[in-house]
Amino acid sequence: MSGTAAISREILEGAWSGGRFDEAAYSPDYVFVGPLVPDGVHGAEGERQLIAGYRQAFPDLTFTVEEQVVDGDRVVSRWTATGTHAGEFAGLAPTGRRGTVGGVSIARFTGGRLTSVWTMWDVHGLFAQLGARSA
Repeated sequence: MSGTAAISREILEGAWSGGRFDEAAYSPDYVFVGPLVPDGVHGAEGERQLIAGYRQAFPDLTFTVEEQVVDGDRVVSRWTATGTHAGEFAGLAPTGRRGTVGGVSIARFTGGRLTSVWTMWDVHGLFAQLGARSA
């Protein structure tokens, strides 16, 4: 596994699953773009806060990387996330329901540091599992 693939896996399976957050993995100009954050999240601190928000809503949130492809400075990760909705999420009060979604993240690296992530995941499927309409 390449170093960049290992970093991507560690962020998904580690930081997003409630493990260690390694600020050194992020470049100063890092940006994350995905559903529910169309204007992006900027910097390592922005990512830390984004993760904290999701973990407040889904305290047992767990990511599993299913497959990765490395192409030059990019790492594509196909993943599955599961968690129990125990806190407010996108305006939806806690339901106590468990949800599972799939997603794809494309991470770009410069000099071994993460500069951007573009993520797409099944928002509508999650809201359906939680018994609510999509945000």
